Amino acid sequence: MNRPTVRRVTCVLALACLMSIAGLGAAADGEAGSSAAPEQDSGDDEFSVMQVLANAGKHDLAHERWQAYGQFTHISSWKAPFSAAYTNLNGSEHSLSPNSEYSFTTTATLFLGLALWRGGEAYLVPELISSRPLSGLLGLGASIQNFELQKQGSVTPSVYLSRVYLSQTINLGGARIERPSGPMQLGTSVDRRRLVFAVGNYSVLDFFDRNSVVGDPRRQFFNIAFLSHGAYDFAADARGYTWGALFEFHYDDWALRAGRFVAPKPRCVTKRVKRRGKTVRVCVRKKHKRAAHGRHR
Repeated sequence: MNRPTVRRVTCVLALACLMSIAGLGAAADGEAGSSAAPEQDSGDDEFSVMQVLANAGKHDLAHERWQAYGQFTHISSWKAPFSAAYTNLNGSEHSLSPNSEYSFTTTATLFLGLALWRGGEAYLVPELISSRPLSGLLGLGASIQNFELQKQGSVTPSVYLSRVYLSQTINLGGARIERPSGPMQLGTSVDRRRLVFAVGNYSVLDFFDRNSVVGDPRRQFFNIAFLSHGAYDFAADARGYTWGALFEFHYDDWALRAGRFVAPKPRCVTKRVKRRGKTVRVCVRKKHKRAAHGRHR
């Protein structure tokens, strides 16, 4: 096998090992006396280790003390060679390459959740990614036909912590409702009227502007245009996450949300320069080396 194939296989094996560890932990929890939960119909035939454990009577999805979900996504694309008379005209290096190219992204995510105290929950989400963009993500190759592609990405798999945060729910009364188990959501029951606080590192879209049609390109449309409203310029780093805090006020069928998040720092340095006889501060972009996957000739 060639090197890129070996790396992608490594991604798959890494996720399999993580899910195996989660399964062993689930078996140990089941032996401690967790009650069985009724089987839930996901509606899209998703495989869930937690559901398998619940069906075996080793995990209670309705009243979870812990959870471990995983997700593996591979998106690939290819373009045929074409003729272009003005490729990299006048010394530019930002044109879409006229050569045949193959692009892909491979991600493996592990969603871990733990109940700490009454209403208190902690979530930890490590992630692994490997990617190769079209034309180094330059020219039309930067149209983000695949939202996973990032300028600092590379074929070599990299591991990072996408989310780590604490959540606190304060019940205020009203009817009790069941909150189903899912990634970053422990299965439990809560009041229809409640306060929710979340502090840590996560995506703003984990809480704001959520709907069932778009919002998760790994399971729906791949293009970044379907990530959220185009005019919604939310705080996020290059991978889409940021540090911050928010609160939610739920009152029956209504919800009010507000948050404060850290905006990304510009990739530049501030320098003093003279313009029209005055000294002003300007932001000069830093020079970055081209990514390892860069251009191929």
